[in-house]
Amino acid sequence: TQAFERIKANAALIKACAAAMDDEAMNKRIYSILSMPDDADNLRDYLLAALLGSVNKLDCYGSLFDNQQVKPLAKTLAANHTLTSLNLYSNNIGDEGATALAEMLEINSSLTTLIFDSTWVSRETRDRIAKLLERNRHNQAQKECTLFGSLLPHCRSLLFPPARSTTLSGS
Repeated sequence: TQAFERIKANAALIKACAAAMDDEAMNKRIYSILSMPDDADNLRDYLLAALLGSVNKLDCYGSLFDNQQVKPLAKTLAANHTLTSLNLYSNNIGDEGATALAEMLEINSSLTTLIFDSTWVSRETRDRIAKLLERNRHNQAQKECTLFGSLLPHCRSLLFPPARSTTLSGS
C-alpha cells in the first residue's frame, strides 16, 4: 500500500523521532501501534521495528499491555539488536505473553534486563526467561571483555579463569 511505502521511506525519520521521545510519549506510540490489527503488509511490525531501532532502554511500566500486545512486541524484539533493557512491570502479562518473551529471548541476545510482574506466569516460564537473560548477560560481558581486554575488572575472571583446585580425600 502507499502508506506502507511512505513509512518505509521515512524509517530514518521515525528512528530520529523515537530517540527524541520521552518514556511516556514512547509508551503511547507503542501502545497505539500494538493495538493496530494484524495486517497483510506487516505494517504494525514494521512500525514497531522502526520505532525501536534506535532505543536501548524501554520503560513500559503500567502501559496496560496484555498477552495479545506482548506477542507482536516480542516478535519485533527477536530481530532487535539495540534494546538491552525492557520494563513491562505492572502490565497484564500471563503465561502466553511470557512464553512469547521467552521465545524472543531464544533469538535475541542483546536484551539483558527484562522486568515484568510474574504473578500469572508459570514457574517453568519464569525459570526459562531467567536462564536466557543470564545467558545474554554473560555473552554481553564476554563481548565487552573481547573489546576491552583485561582493562575492565570483571574481565579478568572471564579471560583468565582461576585454576580449579581438586581435593582428593581418603587414604
